[in-house]
This record gives sequence, structure tokens and C-alpha cells, in this order.
Amino acid sequence: MSGELDPDALAALEEQRDFLLASLRDLEAEWEAGDLDDADHVALRDDYTARAALVLRAIERHSAVRASARESRSWLRTIGWTVGVVAFAVLVGVVVAQASGRRGTGGLTGDVRLTTRERLIECQQALAEGALEEATDCFDEVIAEDPSNAEALAYRGWSVAIGSFGEEAPDPAALDEALEWIERAIEADATYPDALAFRIIALSRAGRDGELAAAFEAFDAADPPGEMQQMVARLRDRTPAMACRDQIDLGELIVALRCFEDVLADDPTDAEALAYRGWTLALTGFGARDQDRDDLAAELWGDALALQDEALASEPDFVDALAFRAIVLDAMGRTEEADEALVALFAADPPDVLIDGVESYIPDAQSRTR
Repeated sequence: MSGELDPDALAALEEQRDFLLASLRDLEAEWEAGDLDDADHVALRDDYTARAALVLRAIERHSAVRASARESRSWLRTIGWTVGVVAFAVLVGVVVAQASGRRGTGGLTGDVRLTTRERLIECQQALAEGALEEATDCFDEVIAEDPSNAEALAYRGWSVAIGSFGEEAPDPAALDEALEWIERAIEADATYPDALAFRIIALSRAGRDGELAAAFEAFDAADPPGEMQQMVARLRDRTPAMACRDQIDLGELIVALRCFEDVLADDPTDAEALAYRGWTLALTGFGARDQDRDDLAAELWGDALALQDEALASEPDFVDALAFRAIVLDAMGRTEEADEALVALFAADPPDVLIDGVESYIPDAQSRTR
């Protein structure tokens, strides 16, 4: 296997680099303002610097060229709530930086503890780079010496969670094992935000939505940093259709269709389920077109368009449905109607990510509305 990171993982490392460098600047400002004593300033500065150096070396080693994130058919498979394999792997890249400022996982004073900190940095960097076996062995060594180290326990569980994802659906047994490690971390430190966030994501991926309310309550009580809150924000108000959208992310379009059918059986007016069921059919239509099966593609797009219309009848301002409708109309060659749909979409003030996604299918989308 190549040593290169995929483009999304590389982008996450670059984001981690920027975060760490910004954290260093903030640290200096806090110290100069007298909000941080000299000992903590030195320890935290050295810790952040070491982390940044590791990330910079990783970026240099893995100089893969960033693939176009807007390539046709790839973007709207992951629009909305997306926690795919890469997102799980590189979540570490953001949350690792938070650990250095926390005292609950072993502290930062004394030669032995600094050695543990350095080892944890190496473990977490291996995890961020996708070297799961190396990371797991590394965390096991730390835990063998310090069985109550919440950070090592949490990230040991997270490495198992990451390993449970691939092209196939998540492995329930692996997720259960991951949650066991994460619960051990929470027992060691009930306020450790990383472990509390990992628990939320793992529970969601395991389909244990009934446990999310209590998990969020514990997470909120720990006063987690903003970056951690962002990581789980999309899981806070998880809808029935989101589990089906997960299957789109995994490329399991047939499973997704059946899942949306179940949601719609309970609520035939669920705009999200209608729109994303239509989008699943549209994606299937693009695949049929690629195989020179234009008749089948046209039939699938017709069904997809009907579902977008139903979604918009239920929720007229649902921007996802507006976007899907414009793309499908354009694919069907119904240019004037596609232009009208684009006008409606941009009038709804869609988020930038949605605009980018539409333009991956309709490169001149914005100019066609002028």
C-alpha cells in the first residue's frame, strides 16, 4: 500500500497544523497577559510545538496531490451529515490538539509524565496517519504502565472505532469493543471531552440512538471546547433519515433506498427522506448513464425528480431538495427548467458547501442565474 494519505486526510492534517500554530499564538498571548504561569507556559508551548512538528513532518512525507473534492458524483453522496471513514480517521487531527491543555489525563510536570505525553503524541500521530496497528500497540504500552490514563484509553477505543469502518457497513462487534474502551476512559475521567465525544459518535454509528440523549447531557456538562462541539453538532438532532443517508456515504445505494422506504412508511411527508431517496435514485441514474444505459438513466431521473417535487411540497424551502432538483433537471437536458430551479436555489441563500456541490455537476450554475 502506498504511504500517501488520501486528499481528505491530507487536508485534515493541514487543518490540524493551522490549528496548532494558532494555538501557539494564543498561548503566547495568554502568557503575556498573565493568565498562564511560567511552568504551564513552557510545558504547553513545548507540547504544542512537538505536535506541530509531527504534523508538519507527516505533511511533508505524504505529499499526495489533493484530488478534486468537487468531482462529479462524489460530492452529493456525502452532503449533509457525513462521518465516513476519512472523517473518523482524521477527527483525531482536530481533537488531539485539545489534549495538551487538560490536566485530567496525567498532567504535564515531571520527567516521567512528559515522557508519557511524548509517547501519547506519537500514538495519536500514528492514528491520524491511519497506522491503526501501530497506534493501537502504542496506546496499549501506555495503558500497561498507566491503566487509568483516560487519554490513552479513549484513543485506544477510538482506534478500534476507526478500524471498524471501510467500504462495508460498520462492524457492530468492533464498535462494542470501542465503546468498552471509551467507557473505561470516562470512568477514569468523567469530564474528558474527547472520550465523551467519541462515545457520541460511536453510539450513533452503532445505531444506538436511544442512548444519545444521555451521552450528550454528559458531554455538555463537561463544558467541551468549541472544536469538539462542532464535531458532534450534526449528531445532536439526528433525524430518522440520517441513518439512511449514512448508507449513501458507504455507497450502499440499495440499502439506502430500502431504509428511506421504511422512514417514509412511518411519515410519507418526511421531506428529508423524500429528497434523499430521490437523490439516491439520481445517483443510480448517473451510474446507468456511465454504462450507456440512457433509457434507464432517464427513468431513474424522472422518479428522482418526482420525489424532489414531493419533498418541496412538504417543505418548500428545503435547500437540499432544491439543489437535487436543479441537478436532475440539468442531467435530463431540461435546461430552462434547470435554470429556474437554480434561481430558486440561490434565492434560498444556500450554504457555500451546497453551492460548491451543485457546481460540481453544473459548473456554470451561478452564471446561468444572471
